[in-house]
Amino acid sequence: SLATDIGNGFEDDDTNGGDTNGGDGGGGAEDFPAVEPAFGALCFSSENKVLVANKGYVSMKHLEIGDMVQVGVEKFSPIYSFGHYSHDSKAEYLQLYLDNQKIPLEISKDHMVFSKTHGPVPAFGISIGDYLVTMSGEGKTTTGKVKAIKKVNRIGAFAPFTETGTIVVSGVLASNYVSLQYQDKSGSFVVAGGTEVVSMQWLAHAFQIPHRLFCRGKGINSSYCSKEKYTKEGISYWVYAPFIIFRWSLQQHVTILTILSFPILLSATALQMAGFFFLELDAAWNNMWLILTILTMISVRAFYLGKL
Repeated sequence: SLATDIGNGFEDDDTNGGDTNGGDGGGGAEDFPAVEPAFGALCFSSENKVLVANKGYVSMKHLEIGDMVQVGVEKFSPIYSFGHYSHDSKAEYLQLYLDNQKIPLEISKDHMVFSKTHGPVPAFGISIGDYLVTMSGEGKTTTGKVKAIKKVNRIGAFAPFTETGTIVVSGVLASNYVSLQYQDKSGSFVVAGGTEVVSMQWLAHAFQIPHRLFCRGKGINSSYCSKEKYTKEGISYWVYAPFIIFRWSLQQHVTILTILSFPILLSATALQMAGFFFLELDAAWNNMWLILTILTMISVRAFYLGKL
């Protein structure tokens, strides 16, 4: 729990404004008791900033589906969904202060960030002195050293989904996803014997492929996705059922979890392969396959006509 992590550098932030050096502005910390939403805080606070193409830096709470947000070095990707979208949710966030960023990253404890040495890991697994992947003002990849970690209560919870599964938030490269094995700091899918099978990032991104495929491009699907609906907790209906199923699966005894891991991993692998062909290959490659298919059909038809 967070209480046991205070010794690793976590501090309660009871000041108005979000930090003891004067706060981050923009509303400040709330004084309500820490509230854990029914589905956990799966998100970023409203106080974070995101670089949006043709708009500049935008507050997390003002992001919209369709915005092209920074996801890497000179790389932008559209927001196709919000896994969590609520202006009213009350939640507790970690504030990660880095030596090369002006404002802290405010993130839920199970949401993943990219560590320099360990890749995507849940925020509660980060300690003072760790290095996170960041973006400089010139758009270059850098690393920032965590100099302080605090806790703050906020109103508002947002989790934008991009096609890359990543997003740069308040200068820090973060995942779109959370780690559902709540006591494990590795950010991996762990089975019997403490075996780390695959990263939660890879697994979550695989199971979002049908959602990304459905919402990609223009047309009726895109229009439908831009008007997505949320539960009363602010969870997207695209995420709601899979989240319940996976959370239940990952909370089972390690023996049952190990058995369940086989169909989970097979399904994820199949989805990753489908995603490679339908989402990752460029238009020229897809056109080549289309041309080869047409030529094959013509050849088969010519063969049968010749036989006649």
